Formats: sequence, C-alpha cells, structure tokens
Amino acid sequence: MDLGRVDEGEPLLNDVYNNSEADHDKGIAAFYLGLIAKARGDLDRAKTYAAKALLHFPEEWLKERTKKELLS
Repeated sequence: MDLGRVDEGEPLLNDVYNNSEADHDKGIAAFYLGLIAKARGDLDRAKTYAAKALLHFPEEWLKERTKKELLS
C-alpha cells in the first residue's frame, strides 16, 4: 500500500493473515488489508480489518494508526 502496489500486495497480505501463526503478523496484515479496503471505498470491510488488527496486535503505535487511518 505504501508503495502503491496494491494488486501485488493484497494476495501476499491475505496469505500472511490467513497462514501466519504470529499475532503481530496477523495484526499488521489486517491493518494494511483495511487500508486497501478503505482505498477501494469499502468502509465496512475496512472497519472489520481494523478490529482484527487491534485484536491480534494491540500495540500502541498500531492502535493510533488504526484509529487515524481506518476509523476516522
């Protein structure tokens, strides 16, 4: 997302979210999947991914970024 290569990144992020055993991987992948959903205008899906990001990886920096970029 940060590099603008959404079509390449989305399948990789989905793979990480669905297959990683590490919660921090799942949380960060969910955050970026939420950004992709928001960019496509799917705000409900973006909010769903925001909740998943915070569930898996409730670190303060991710909370702040999620609140600012997905939930505002």
